Amino acid sequence: MYKAVLADGTALAVRRIGETGGAVEKLRDFEAQVRTIAKLRHPNLLSIRGFYWGADEKLLIYDYLPNGSLANISYRKMGTSPFHLPWENRLRIARGVARGLAYLHEKKCVHGNVKPSNILLRHDMEPLVGDFAIERLVAGGGGGTPSFSARHFGNAGSGGPAASPCLSCGGAAGGGDSSAAASPYHAPESLKNLKPSSKWDVYSFGVLLLELLAGRVFSAAELCQWSGGFAAEEGHRVLRMVDPAIRGDVVGTTRTS
Repeated sequence: MYKAVLADGTALAVRRIGETGGAVEKLRDFEAQVRTIAKLRHPNLLSIRGFYWGADEKLLIYDYLPNGSLANISYRKMGTSPFHLPWENRLRIARGVARGLAYLHEKKCVHGNVKPSNILLRHDMEPLVGDFAIERLVAGGGGGTPSFSARHFGNAGSGGPAASPCLSCGGAAGGGDSSAAASPYHAPESLKNLKPSSKWDVYSFGVLLLELLAGRVFSAAELCQWSGGFAAEEGHRVLRMVDPAIRGDVVGTTRTS
């Protein structure tokens, strides 16, 4: 992702999507997807401003967001104190992502690749869900398996509806793609050749919620315990998992709600 500044000072984010071939058919398919996505308008969705299709370069153009993504926020240089994300901001992010996904589902669309790097943050920490439906084209041009490193949001010691045709490929989740197996955010059933479901996004959103609450990434074994009903046996286990930096705020919120 690159930052571009126009002559009038407008900042844009430009994403290179690599070589996808210059066939007219591919251009038409790509343009049709971009135009369809551009029609989806919501305060918590990242809008595509435009695209460029050249003989040796393919670009996607978005509004520039100075806070980057939810994944960027957690990375800090070694030896420095962990970044503290206040409870109010975590709650704002969770609510905004939920609203954005709910809008997509109302439009019979499935994101299919919800993860921290696809949650962009405005200056006021309001989240914008991005990279829906375009991920297939990006993966087709860029290649390679994405990395999923541990992230820390807090202290180091903190313990449906059918998809529309244009978005039915959304993300690397479907079709048995090997890169999807590396992602803890994909629902297990999405690794099979199944019709995209909004339940995939609900699962991914649940993992994001756990990370926001605990301030860390959960291992595959821990996620299996949760999905296996282990959490239901311990009613207050969620509160014990909460990042100590925000535990008081979370407990206060649960008592007043």
